[in-house]
Amino acid sequence: MKFTLRLVSPEGVKYEGEVDEAVLPTSEGEIGILANHEPLISLLSPGEIRLKEGSREHFLSTYGGVVRVADNVVEVLAESATFADELDQVKINEAKTRAEQQLKEAKDQTDFASASGMLEKIIASEKVLKRRKKYR
Repeated sequence: MKFTLRLVSPEGVKYEGEVDEAVLPTSEGEIGILANHEPLISLLSPGEIRLKEGSREHFLSTYGGVVRVADNVVEVLAESATFADELDQVKINEAKTRAEQQLKEAKDQTDFASASGMLEKIIASEKVLKRRKKYR
């Protein structure tokens, strides 16, 4: 049985269609969503979004966001959402180096928290890219 999923990021609609399953990262761990899931609203954490559509699977990296589930409709509002095959290892490495440098140069707790948050997001993208390269 399928349900409707709409994933939107600031860049626009990243995915819209009928899926069999969605697995989303939350602060409490991954949640799996199937048809007729109970209503829920949850914050998303940086990590991997997996969507199963028949025999096809889609993998995306996200920096976090919000998910709402109700009446066989899942709405994901993501801070960012990038398909795994669109991730660029060179850009990820450059961003990681910059974030690590900002972390070292942090002058106060605000700078440190900002750099730590960015590094967490970059590492999440890096993990998605590495995991998906394994399965190609």
